[in-house]
Amino acid sequence: MRLVLCLADKREWKVDDFTSLGQHGINLRRSHLVCIACGGKAFFRMSGRKGMPSFGARHVAGCKVLNPGWSAFRYLQ
Repeated sequence: MRLVLCLADKREWKVDDFTSLGQHGINLRRSHLVCIACGGKAFFRMSGRKGMPSFGARHVAGCKVLNPGWSAFRYLQ
C-alpha cells in the first residue's frame, strides 16, 4: 500500500511523506493507521519488500483496495 489514513491527525499519508517524519513522528502516528478504503488496521514497515518502506493492512472482507482496478487507480498514481 502506498497510502493510509492516520486517525491521530486525520491525514492521508503517502509512504515517502510518512518516512520523512523521522522516527519520533512515525512513532507518534504508527499505531493510528488504517486503510482508507475499509478502515482495517494498517501498519508501517521501515524496510518492506525490496528494502523500501511501505504500508500494509489487515483488510476487511470486500475491501476495494484488494480489487486490482480500483487500487491501481487510487494508490499507484
